[in-house]
Amino acid sequence: ITENLLLGLDRDPGWSRGHWIDRTRARARTTQLIEAFGIRADGPDAAVGTLSGGNQQKVVLARALERRPALLIAENPTRGLDIRATRFVQDQLRAAARAGVLVLIYSTDLDEVLALGQRVLVVHAGRVTEAPQAADRQVVGEMMLGLAPKRQPGSGER
Repeated sequence: ITENLLLGLDRDPGWSRGHWIDRTRARARTTQLIEAFGIRADGPDAAVGTLSGGNQQKVVLARALERRPALLIAENPTRGLDIRATRFVQDQLRAAARAGVLVLIYSTDLDEVLALGQRVLVVHAGRVTEAPQAADRQVVGEMMLGLAPKRQPGSGER
């Protein structure tokens, strides 16, 4: 896990000293991230391949957020995860957005898009269209099929 989390952080002061990776510091930071992200592992030296899918996804998310990105792009961020891991990942994405990270999610799970998206963009036949504010599953689904969205009660023209 430590080596996986180190990817791209080799010059970060939380992980290295100058041009050298500080293994003690890196293992300590990994232990902190394991606890913060609820990663179930035998410790910082555990092989990522031995972890469950949900815990592997948490490692990926921890690595991405540890870089303090301005933009985070997540593709199908909860695909294959159990309910608990799904909630955790979604909560982390929301927290990142509240902290000022621009979070761009593209997903085949329409319910996930509607639950997480502040703006929903639909791509159909090479055209990108913004769904009406607070559009429901049916409206977005119709847009995905290339049908014009029907006006929802209380929604204005956009």
